[in-house]
Amino acid sequence: MSSTDELRELFRPGASEQFGIPEQPQESLCAVKKLYNHTSNSSLWSESSRWSEFEDEAAEYQRVKDLIKSFIVIHRLSRAERNGVTTWVTHSIEAQSLDLRQLLDTIFSGYSSWYSDSSPYTVYPPFKPYIHRWDKLLEFTKQIDSNHAKDLLILQRELEPLLKPHFSTLEAINTTGIVTFNLLWLILAPGCSMVSNENGITCIYHLKSAELVSRTAFDPEHWQLTQAQIQWNGMRCTTRRVEMRIDKFEEPMLVRKLNVYPLNFAEDPEGIKYNALVRGRKYESLRGLHVKTCTGRKYVWKDGDGRGMQRVAEPISGRVVIDAFAYHKLQKVIPPGVSRPRLRFSNFVKSRLHRIGKGIDPAAANIDPPGSDNDYTWSNSGDDSSSEPDESSQEPNKKRKDKKVENLSERREHLQPLSELERLIATPWVQGFDLEMKEWCEFSVDDIRDANWSEAPYENLVLPDEEKKLLMAFTDRSSIKQQCFDDFVVRKGQGIIVLLCGPPGVGKTLTAEAVAEKAKVPLYVLGANDLGTDAKGVESGLNRALEICRLWNAVLLIDEADVFLESRNSNHLKRNELVS
Repeated sequence: MSSTDELRELFRPGASEQFGIPEQPQESLCAVKKLYNHTSNSSLWSESSRWSEFEDEAAEYQRVKDLIKSFIVIHRLSRAERNGVTTWVTHSIEAQSLDLRQLLDTIFSGYSSWYSDSSPYTVYPPFKPYIHRWDKLLEFTKQIDSNHAKDLLILQRELEPLLKPHFSTLEAINTTGIVTFNLLWLILAPGCSMVSNENGITCIYHLKSAELVSRTAFDPEHWQLTQAQIQWNGMRCTTRRVEMRIDKFEEPMLVRKLNVYPLNFAEDPEGIKYNALVRGRKYESLRGLHVKTCTGRKYVWKDGDGRGMQRVAEPISGRVVIDAFAYHKLQKVIPPGVSRPRLRFSNFVKSRLHRIGKGIDPAAANIDPPGSDNDYTWSNSGDDSSSEPDESSQEPNKKRKDKKVENLSERREHLQPLSELERLIATPWVQGFDLEMKEWCEFSVDDIRDANWSEAPYENLVLPDEEKKLLMAFTDRSSIKQQCFDDFVVRKGQGIIVLLCGPPGVGKTLTAEAVAEKAKVPLYVLGANDLGTDAKGVESGLNRALEICRLWNAVLLIDEADVFLESRNSNHLKRNELVS
């Protein structure tokens, strides 16, 4: 057979099947198709080769993106080798439809790592957000209409086989109450209530996030928990950020033996919750200014012998003043939730800073911010931490317009009612002043009782009735304010000074105590040992005491005041400076 005949035999109908030659598609294009290998592997169909019809990898990425954009859920898988066998494992699951994403934003509202502007819709194994909010997802699916529920059902069916092993493990933890360190993430769900014991007081927190921190040369591996409590700062309620940690443990452990753990693992979670709510309502009622009695312990910040300030518990039994506003103001402490104003520099100063360099500390330039030292701005988020997301951050112009500027030198209280959750996680301490020891401290809410005012000292005071009425008239601040009397010097006549004189034992101090009890106002006692003998110290201490009494409408008793009322003598210049 000639070569021509052989060619005819090869191309006759059916010859390709007989000789094993692949038959060409009937709709083949009469053109050349170029394919580009985006790896250095020169093999034609090697596993590591990545062939594409596009010369630019970005164009290939866009082609795949356009291909999948019509699907509700995208399940990506990666090739992996396990025990010598090549298999496909889940890389991620992405919720792609806009309707599904809106539903997920509602389900994950308040979840710390779920922000709608940071692409949270692609979740990777072990799918922590879905495990933590699975019950809410199932409940939400039942509540919405069928048209919207179908998207959630598709996502649910795709996730269930992947989450089933974790749910089995979580069920075992809930049943036995025992957990290992590596499985703590299953029960540390952002948004849950956490319980801890601090100084013998049960504290409830709102868990915001839990992060596994790797071991370092100086620190063991541990879970870092960021939690929140509600606290009153003297003007409004703000969020107190509480950082706690759970160090690594080797053996399985009872959950409730951890230093902090979810409330549902407690022996009596409902009882703890009830007591916390009762305490929270009491905390809510203690906002503002109150004169109370405290029997129990107080907590004072003291120098810990070179270890910094330490919170020390001390016994207390007596009259106290609950006032967070005065606590911060008179100790010159910026209240939590308040930020300093930004420094504003003139063009001259800006040019100087530019020439000196970017590394300069603005404080080193000795430039004071405009306004008074007490001029601060309230943070919109009401949080101690500036890292918290702010919904108004996407509207900078609106944020600048709405941001309130408040002067902290005067009392302005915003007493909005607290929600049940806010009462539950309210801090168990209030800030105030111990009148007997004359020191600022914190008191346990459970130790606070109503003050027992007694009129017996006033009734037993040996004075003519007219003089007793006159004394009470001096302390009646409401009638004084109604008269609107003042001296020619502004505010000079807005106080009453009474000099009680006589030999020891006639009842001078008792008179002041009796009047304060009768008027139901605090009595602030100031002795010579409190003021000292230095003129500068006496003036500073007296001004501080007068400011305290102004804020509390209190009676100030300067005991043994004759030390400061002696006549001047040309032979004692220092005493002259003191008594003048």
